[in-house]
Amino acid sequence: MKSVLVLRHGKSTWKHLELADHDRPLNERGKRDAPLMGRLLKKEDLVPEIIISSTARRARSTAEAVAKASRYKGEIILDKSLYADMPIPSAYAQTNTTQSNTLCDYTTNVRRSRTICASRRLLGCLP
Repeated sequence: MKSVLVLRHGKSTWKHLELADHDRPLNERGKRDAPLMGRLLKKEDLVPEIIISSTARRARSTAEAVAKASRYKGEIILDKSLYADMPIPSAYAQTNTTQSNTLCDYTTNVRRSRTICASRRLLGCLP
């Protein structure tokens, strides 16, 4: 049975207001937590066969840290369609068009995958 694990990027910083949202890096907490998630995936035997990440800096950094800590062996596929530059305003964001479109992009990305595998994990800014 195939499974899709969706992992949100680590905590990002707002220190550099001059940066575009796409370019915001992880803060110290995000840098600390991403490898913890990778180790947890390894411990729970959930290391994916494919990692697909948004091109946003914080998502890429999270994907790289998780991949390294989980001992993921493949390459990280970057897909700019997984990035949405509008924040979700509340817990009731199910009606947010940007979020809905991003979730559709995740689904499309899984369906487009030409690799037949037992497990797939997608990593992006707005899971």
